[in-house]
Amino acid sequence: MADAGLLGIGVPEADGGAGLGLIEAACVIEAAGKVAGAVPVWETLGLGVPALLAADTDAAHAWLARVAGGDAVLTAAWHQGDGLGTTPSITLDASGAVTGSAVCVPAAMVADAIVVPAVDGDDVAIVLVETGARA
Repeated sequence: MADAGLLGIGVPEADGGAGLGLIEAACVIEAAGKVAGAVPVWETLGLGVPALLAADTDAAHAWLARVAGGDAVLTAAWHQGDGLGTTPSITLDASGAVTGSAVCVPAAMVADAIVVPAVDGDDVAIVLVETGARA
């Protein structure tokens, strides 16, 4: 899928992707669901990439380039606390430590990193937690 440019469909061109949007990514996800093997396309393109685009940091762009090149699998820990995903129960302290747990993290066993919304004081931060799954 990386060789065909499909993993970079929603990744900006500056990060090695096609620079298209969520609708195009949804088309790839749908097609992969119909014909591909069990690969974490939804988790990477539907959960991980949009969160990293919103974060818009140098580290996020480095991960986006890895996704577009087929070198990284992402997922997200959206379901926390009550499982509804309305308010993060995971916290980020001043030292950068992430504390808490998520109810369900799809494809976590194969993901290289998990995008985690975490309460940071009065704000919600997007934190990328590397898993070491394929280290």
